[in-house]
Amino acid sequence: MNMWDIYHNYLKDNNITYSEYILSDHWKDVRTKFYTSRKNKWKCDACKSKKDLNIHHKTYERIGRELLEDLCLLCSICHNKIHSTYKYKRNEFSLLEVTENFIL
Repeated sequence: MNMWDIYHNYLKDNNITYSEYILSDHWKDVRTKFYTSRKNKWKCDACKSKKDLNIHHKTYERIGRELLEDLCLLCSICHNKIHSTYKYKRNEFSLLEVTENFIL
């Protein structure tokens, strides 16, 4: 089973959309733990911008039971670039590989 199957199965099994998941109490708890773990280092992990930051899933393998290391902080520009790159490279690279290569 690939990452997208896991992602879609989780959403389907829980009868929710990704947008609903992001608004869930569970995600709010994960987000709070993630920001707390950053110890006020709130800047894009790729370009160091402090504007328009998003939490990015490096992998959806554990969606609904994310580990903090499954997440990173990205500005909207870098976040969009990673997802755009992954869209065209998904047959060659995992989302984790695209993300880690982009951040380095």
